[in-house]
Amino acid sequence: MNNYPDKLLIKFFNKFRTNVKLLERQRDQEHDKVLQSTPRYRPKAHNQQGFTLIMAIFILVVLGLLGGYMARLSGVQNATLTYAVQNARAYQAAKAGLDWALAKISSGGTCLDVSSQSALTFPDMPGFTVSLTCTLTPFQEGNNSQGIYQINALSEFGAYNGIDYVSRGTEASTVK
Repeated sequence: MNNYPDKLLIKFFNKFRTNVKLLERQRDQEHDKVLQSTPRYRPKAHNQQGFTLIMAIFILVVLGLLGGYMARLSGVQNATLTYAVQNARAYQAAKAGLDWALAKISSGGTCLDVSSQSALTFPDMPGFTVSLTCTLTPFQEGNNSQGIYQINALSEFGAYNGIDYVSRGTEASTVK
């Protein structure tokens, strides 16, 4: 086999490729000379200034989103704190109503006296109402007749479907 024509063809293509590269290099040099002679020419190292602007805008957007998230989180935290305080007040109002009912029964009152009481309000806790219910379960122990008083107190603040609605309930039993 004679691969002389193949070698000649490879040599020709290598020389052709070298000539094309030289021509491209000359063209690029002439193009750079033309660009350098125009007033708007900037060296390639200065073409990165637009990237800095994009990064600055990106950082501002991220900081803006972070600030918005922190403001929203602060609002949620404030609402949670307010709800927790109102919930504690509702519990204290229900406990005060329960204590009132136990004192009424201990001093000779009946379940009718407690249940017929309209909703209690307290001047130190405006807006809270306490509803009381009482049930008596009589039982006999030897010759002694007694009763178990089951008292429920429900404290409410605001309208039932309102955003500020809070309710707490508590109960107690006593034997008399």
